[in-house]
This record gives sequence, C-alpha cells and structure tokens, in this order.
Amino acid sequence: MTWCARLPASSRALCALALAGIFAACTSAQNETQVRGTEAAEEQNDVAEELGADQGQSTGSTLQATEEAGVMSDDAERPSSEDVVSSQSTLVVDQPSTTPDASSNDSASTDSTSGTSPLITASSADSTTAPNASSSGTSTSVATTSVPVSVSTSTTQPPTTSTTQPSTNESTTTSSMPATTPTQPETPDVDDVNEETQLLDDFESYGTGDSVPSTWFNYGNAGGGVSLVGVAETRARTGQSGDNKLLAWGFDAVSDPGYGGVGKEYASPQNWSQYSGLKFWFYGSGEGGSLQIEIGEDKTSDVERYRGGAFTDNQVGWKIVRVPFDSFSPASWNPTPGNEVLDLVSVENIVFAVNSGATTAGVAIDDVSLYLDNSSSTTTTTVPQADTSPPTDLVWSDEFNGSGINTSNWRYDIGGWGWGNGESQYYTNRQENARVEDGALVIEAHREDYLGSSYTSARLLSQNLREFQYGRIEARVKVPAGTGTWPAFWMLGTGLGEPGRVWPDVGEIDILEYVGREPNVVIGALHGPGYSGGNAIDQWSYQSSAIADDWHVVAVEWNYSGITWFLDGVQFHSVSRNDPPGEWVFDQPFFIILNLAIGGTLGGAIDPTLEFPLRYYVDYVRVYQ
Repeated sequence: MTWCARLPASSRALCALALAGIFAACTSAQNETQVRGTEAAEEQNDVAEELGADQGQSTGSTLQATEEAGVMSDDAERPSSEDVVSSQSTLVVDQPSTTPDASSNDSASTDSTSGTSPLITASSADSTTAPNASSSGTSTSVATTSVPVSVSTSTTQPPTTSTTQPSTNESTTTSSMPATTPTQPETPDVDDVNEETQLLDDFESYGTGDSVPSTWFNYGNAGGGVSLVGVAETRARTGQSGDNKLLAWGFDAVSDPGYGGVGKEYASPQNWSQYSGLKFWFYGSGEGGSLQIEIGEDKTSDVERYRGGAFTDNQVGWKIVRVPFDSFSPASWNPTPGNEVLDLVSVENIVFAVNSGATTAGVAIDDVSLYLDNSSSTTTTTVPQADTSPPTDLVWSDEFNGSGINTSNWRYDIGGWGWGNGESQYYTNRQENARVEDGALVIEAHREDYLGSSYTSARLLSQNLREFQYGRIEARVKVPAGTGTWPAFWMLGTGLGEPGRVWPDVGEIDILEYVGREPNVVIGALHGPGYSGGNAIDQWSYQSSAIADDWHVVAVEWNYSGITWFLDGVQFHSVSRNDPPGEWVFDQPFFIILNLAIGGTLGGAIDPTLEFPLRYYVDYVRVYQ
C-alpha cells in the first residue's frame, strides 16, 4: 500500500501531485546519498502534516513509497551495471583482482545443527571483489530447493532480498522491497570456476569478543575471536560500506607444543558427499606459516581425521583458498583407522590446522563454504590476476644486505643422498658453504671428505616461510664456471612431503639452471605429472658469451594463463596452461630454492682439474605481484 492510499480520498490527489514532484527531483540527482534520501522522506512527512495525515503512518508509508519508486540512496556508491556481465550463472569482470571488495555484512545464514541447506544468496559464488560486495543495481534471484543450490543473476531489476528463511523443502518467498537496514545486497563472488556453493559460516550471527564463538573451538597455540571490522580498518575490503564480521586468530607452531588451530564442531553429522571441496576467504599476515584443513568424520569406531593440501600465509591481504576433497588423505595419528576413505557422509568437524610458522599480526577467515565444481583439481587457488601487464608491485625481497642469512626467509636442506639426481655433494648449513658477504648470498662448494661425500655445498629454500602464487620471481646471480657445476634458481609446489604431495605432482618451475659443460646455455624448464625429468617442457637457450663471465637477471612471469622466462629482460621460454601433456598444477603457492650441485645427471662428469672452492653469488631475490 502506498503512502497516498493511507490518506482520506479527498486528499489523495493532492498527495500524489506532491509526491510526484519530490520523486522527480530525487531520481534526477546524479550522486544521491543517504542524507538526501532522508531529506526526501522528511519533505514527504511535511506534506502529510499539511494534509492532516497521521504522523506515525506517514513515516512508515513514506519509506515504502520511496522504495516502490526505486529510489536507492546508495546507488551512487555502487559500480554501474556495465561493470558486471551476466552469462548464465557465471559473472565475468573485466579486470579480476586478488583484493576482494565487501559490503557491510553477509546475508546467508546456516543452521549448524541440521543437515539442511541454508538460504544461499548471491554471496555464494566466488568473486574478484568481495565475499560481501555491494551490488551494482543487479537483481539476484535465489533458487532454494535441495542442495546444491544454483545462483543466477541479471542486470535489469533492482536487488531483491528474501523475507523468509526456507528449509530445503520449502519455496523461497521474496519481496520487491529492497533492504531498508544497513545490510546491503551482495554481489556473487567471481573467479575462473563456474561452481555452486553452500555457505557454512559467515560469522555475522555471533557477538564480537576475544574468544572463539559458540560451535567453534581452538587448541594448541592458536586462538582468537570474532572481529567487527569497520570501513577504515586495515582488514576492510575495498568498497566496504559498513561493518563486517570475520573470525580473526593467531597461531604459533614454533613454540611448544608446535601445533594449533581453530575449528568448527557440528552438533550432528553433516553430509557433504555431493560437494567438491571447501573454500573460504583468507586474510594473510604474510609471515609464512603453513596451514591445512582437517576434516573429522564419524566412523563406526571413532572419529577419523583427514588432511587436505597445505596453503601458506605468504601475503598480506585477502584471497580465496579452495581445497578439493580429493586432496585429503588419512592423518597418520588416526586413533583407530576405519576404512581410511573420506566418505563425507558424516562430517563431525573441520579444523584450520597450523603445520609450521607463527604470526604476530594475525590472520582471518570469512565465508567458509562448500563448493561443487567437477573441473577443480588443484590444492589451493586464488583469484587469477589480470594478464594484461607484468607485475610491478614488490611484495617481498631478500637483498642479502645483513650480517647473515635471514632465517625468517630461508632454511637449509641437509644431506648427501644424491637428491634424486645422483649428485656428488653433501649439503650443509655451515658458514663455509653458505653466508652473506659484501651484500650478496654466497653458496660455496668445497672438495673435501665429509660424511661419506667428496664435496660439500649448500641448498637454501623458503618452504613454509615464503611461498608465492603468481607474479614475477626474479634474482640477480653470478654462476661459477667449470664442467661438473650445476647451480640453480627454482621453485617447488607447496606441501611437498605431506601425505599425497609428491614430486612431480606438486610441480616444479626451474627459473634458471646452468651446467658448466654448456658454458653458453641457460635452461628454463617446467615439470609436472606426465612431463618431468627427461620429458620436462624445457628450453636450452644459447647466448653469445659464456654465462659465468658476468652477472645476470633471471626471472619468470607467472599468472593464470602460463609462465614466461626471461634472461636480462629478454624472453627465452614460455609455456601456457594448455601446453603440458598432463595436468596443469601451477595454480597454487610455490617456494623458492637456491642451490649449487656438483655432478649429477644434468651436471655431468666432474672435471678432475676443477678448481675449488666454487662460488655461486646471489645479489637479491625479489617477488612482484
């Protein structure tokens, strides 16, 4: 019922004329704000008083009349409908970004004590904007039947919001009335995957505090609570127009007992068997901790635990993490193993477990969801970066300007077992083999008898400390000459060594390999399942002068589309995601390795006259995104 309909018949005509003038003025404004919307309501109230209407009726009816006229006070702050393109159930944006936008809060809710599907609004699809992004005049229709639910969008009508919270057997009833509270309509999340989702928790229903909310728990050296994040705070998302809730927590897997995590316990077992995996928004501190998702499933004898692929706290800011269920394997500490198969028909709990590292700044999670996507097979992914230009923002570097090797960035591999390539050296953590000197990292090989080997050297890696997905990974290096030398600058996929995470399935990016027996050649290579070792996708690039004669800048530029190799700014190799004969496994974080091998399958026979010590210099390592 409109405002004028509430008035006596004799006053309706005058009311309609007055309101028509007010609405015309409101809709002609280019940047309507909430304040101006309020002024319009007050003007209408004044008209009501002049006509002798009851003031209490006027207030509520004016709001309704304003809504029916389509006057949205926050339209000026939203992107235009041209920014969002609808195609079936997948939204496409011109320039995807790894930094999500967000609106005031999340609108979907979950009944954690039942196995029923919650009401899924537009927030249930991935987005390069926010888990809670404001809509740009986009209508969101909600299909709520049996799980999984599908989300469709159009750009022709103003947003609609559900007025009921249906169960899986009830139909959704909607009103054409836009939301009148600070809660804003949400834009479906968008990334490269067309998928359906079910929200598990968005933390909006909890109170804020320093301890985890009800149904959640913490253990070991981890814990936190629900935070209310305002638009001006560090963890606010681009475009956030009001307060948003998230679960913020910290961890320390360095101190005793060396583990920790936060988790959600379900009052009754949940059936997730129709879904492909878990996904969530993760706010990182960039401090390098390694985390995994654990699932506890009720078996006949006990709760059996399973662990998914690892992801890394390797950057500051928001990103989507997706963990497919097919990456999970039984944990080694299962009390009484059942069938050791993740059936997903009786899930008791999920845990965000910490493998290594610590954070002083803290991390956060939001919009923990299930997703259905038959095409997904990687362990973790983030929103693909745009491929239009090289990465230019320096997100991390080691300039090797200190007095020693920075153990926050690097650890050592130690041993002399040949390293899978028949290498002759023993890797140590001694200063004789690795140190910072005159503003550069020096990896130095010696000819000496050491624990059964005839040579020593060093291999430094950033595993569980600094891991990166996508960007320009660059180093300035000077390699040693001589037949039998094999220095390298390369990367391996995160989680190597964890259950189910083996080479070459984790992936390998060889940014630079050099062998002294080919003094004018640099090698770039890609290894993965079905294309490794002698079948790697590699390029031996011949140069006009000996590589060891000078310093060189070597780099890869890596994005969702593929990987390109550079020597001194000149491209010498490129592989797109459709090139490999096997699975593309490069949509996940990788860690960096610097080493100097002696001999081996690629290094070849060692020249008996080779003069030691041999030095491999690294001026810096930098990562741009």
